[in-house]
Amino acid sequence: GEQVGETTRKYSDAIVKAEKHVSSLGEKFVANTKKVAQFAMSTALIGAFTSSIYKAVEAVKEYDDAMTGFRKVSDLSGQGLEDYANQLGVLGESVYRSKTEMLDASTIFKQGGYTEAESANLALTATLFQNIADNEISASDSASMVISQLKAFNMEATDSAMLVCVISRISNYYAVSSSDLATGLTASGAAMATFGNSFNETASLVTAGTEIFQGKAGQVARGLNTIAGRITQNEDLLA
Repeated sequence: GEQVGETTRKYSDAIVKAEKHVSSLGEKFVANTKKVAQFAMSTALIGAFTSSIYKAVEAVKEYDDAMTGFRKVSDLSGQGLEDYANQLGVLGESVYRSKTEMLDASTIFKQGGYTEAESANLALTATLFQNIADNEISASDSASMVISQLKAFNMEATDSAMLVCVISRISNYYAVSSSDLATGLTASGAAMATFGNSFNETASLVTAGTEIFQGKAGQVARGLNTIAGRITQNEDLLA
């Protein structure tokens, strides 16, 4: 009986020790888990903070580059330039575009010979087109599309809104995207205008061709330029 009692006591002591050991391991595990979680959280916070700093620095650099580009084509400087940029920023807010994007677009128009006031309003039109375009397009590419049509068809700066409305309406009713139309019009506008076509006629031809050759607006435009040139040559020969 004493032997059995002694054996039972030893087992009891062993169980108690095991429980204490397991409990200790559990506490250490929980403590370590908390430390790991705290470390991970701290690392994430540091990473997010660092990322935000990099983005802020990059945004400042992009804005400085945009200002430098505009300064090269404008007589504005100092406070006058800052005021103009701030005005662009206010205009950009109405179409959810940044001051940098507005400056980039305005620079394109200023290079085209428009005044600061005209360039600001044209930049608003160009960034508006960015919003309605089916595919992502940069402010400078959008501005290039608008200015190419204004120059090709001898339109006034105030006609720019009409251009965007026509492109938007066509893309809504026909199987051609606004970005394809922009590509086709930019590539064909000047040549088609030289051959006597209006903006509406050119837009219609680009639409008809691109509906058939989906995603190939550039090729359609080059084809139209070639066809128009040959028609003109034949007319000259017949005359």
